[in-house]
Amino acid sequence: MKLIKTLLIGLCLSVIGVGYVTAQSAAPSSERHDVLYTCNCGPECKCNSASTEPGKCACGVPMKWGHVLKIEGDEAILCQCAEGCKCELSKDDPAKC
Repeated sequence: MKLIKTLLIGLCLSVIGVGYVTAQSAAPSSERHDVLYTCNCGPECKCNSASTEPGKCACGVPMKWGHVLKIEGDEAILCQCAEGCKCELSKDDPAKC
């Protein structure tokens, strides 16, 4: 299960990296490349679903919108405020946006 989770996170980070490079080389647009949809079914769920497109996670719950604030190793820190927000990490508490 840990291998699957690591591969899924690696895939998501690769997609974000490709999106970032594409955004830097293309003409400016309003499309965001820092958005991930993740499982929102609570701490007891272990499906670890993530996607760059909206949909449902492996356990059937709709995924929650979030944008990447920071990448630390093989983990991404996401803000899951209202869809479309552009907030940043808090300078006072790096675990919050």
